[in-house]
Amino acid sequence: MEEGPEPQEWVEKTVEHHNEEVEHGHSARLLPAFTAAVLAVLAALGSLLSGDAANRALVAQTKAADEWAFYQAKSTKQHVAETGRTVLETTAELLKAEPKQVKEQIDRLQKEVERDQKDKEEIRHRAEDLEAQSERMFHKHHRFATGVAALQVSIVLASITMLTRSRGLLWVSHAGGVVGLVFVFLGLIG
Repeated sequence: MEEGPEPQEWVEKTVEHHNEEVEHGHSARLLPAFTAAVLAVLAALGSLLSGDAANRALVAQTKAADEWAFYQAKSTKQHVAETGRTVLETTAELLKAEPKQVKEQIDRLQKEVERDQKDKEEIRHRAEDLEAQSERMFHKHHRFATGVAALQVSIVLASITMLTRSRGLLWVSHAGGVVGLVFVFLGLIG
């Protein structure tokens, strides 16, 4: 007659089986938890970069608006000087006054018009450069924001993996993390 396992053997096998499950379950949950933690850190860094890029874009856009306001002021000043010159020319012709004094005033106003025109060109170039810089920074911001979104979705997938123990879901989480990192990298170099 066959005898069953000894009670001690049964307890030892049960404990061994339980320990293996705990160790396997622990390691099965450790990778998704580690993945989620790493992705969270990367998402936080990407979020900081995104915010910085958005702030820089707004500063550049504000400076560009200031330059355009300065450009408009120069245009107005130039127009006033041109109008003044025209008025003096017309007045001089009508009054046939001291042509030398009127000519000096006309020449002074003409120089002012030319200087304002030159200043306006420089201001326009600065404003256009600042607008381009703002556009580039907003583009970087959007890349960072897309990367952060992908990393956040990957964190959620890694968290769900801890509950479901689905290896496929963990790989999707890793793939999403890679996509997020690519977008953050594109933001850094772009």
